[in-house]
Amino acid sequence: MNILFIGRKNQQDEFLKCKNEYVSISFADLVSSKINFNEYDYIIHAYADELNEFSWIIKVEQPIVLCSVKKQLNKMSGRKKVAGINFLPTFIQRDVLEMSFNNPEDEEHFTPLANALSKKILRVKDEVGMVTPAVITMIINEASFLLMEQTASVTDIDAAMKLGTAYPFGPFEWANKIGLKNVVDVLVAMKENSGEARYELCPLLQQMVAERKTFLLQQ
Repeated sequence: MNILFIGRKNQQDEFLKCKNEYVSISFADLVSSKINFNEYDYIIHAYADELNEFSWIIKVEQPIVLCSVKKQLNKMSGRKKVAGINFLPTFIQRDVLEMSFNNPEDEEHFTPLANALSKKILRVKDEVGMVTPAVITMIINEASFLLMEQTASVTDIDAAMKLGTAYPFGPFEWANKIGLKNVVDVLVAMKENSGEARYELCPLLQQMVAERKTFLLQQ
């Protein structure tokens, strides 16, 4: 199986760890008119939900996977044989792939891809934030409010969450790995899409992104 993966370096590195002997992966940083899409069985665009222009999709006849955490899949493409997926950093290597579809019958086109990557498909509703990103970014946001209010330190909050929930990372460690801008973008997109107050962005997160800072973790 030949896959074209369009993504940033950290996404490429994470996806490469999913590779096995039955899968050939080619990488590209940007969609280019020089790419011959017909050479590939699947096209994956790992930051499609950050784009505002999707006319390039009409050039692709093969099944195509678009990251659809910050935008709904149907806002990016209404065509058949397209799936939305969570491709934020740290989520690519999970055993289960959250996928949304414009057409329910399209799932069969992506089962071979999931099988080739030794993953299972979990069908989710086509909503901004999907499932896991929505939950994790909200936890990060709430933890940031606690930190801003000086309720506890970064180290203490991370330790408490890992011990209490058995999560692989604490909220601040996870935020750094996902990328604070990604976290903020998802929260803002969920607030704009739903209008619900529970997605209100913590000012500390907003300030840290503006200042290009990350959380200082205990080594």
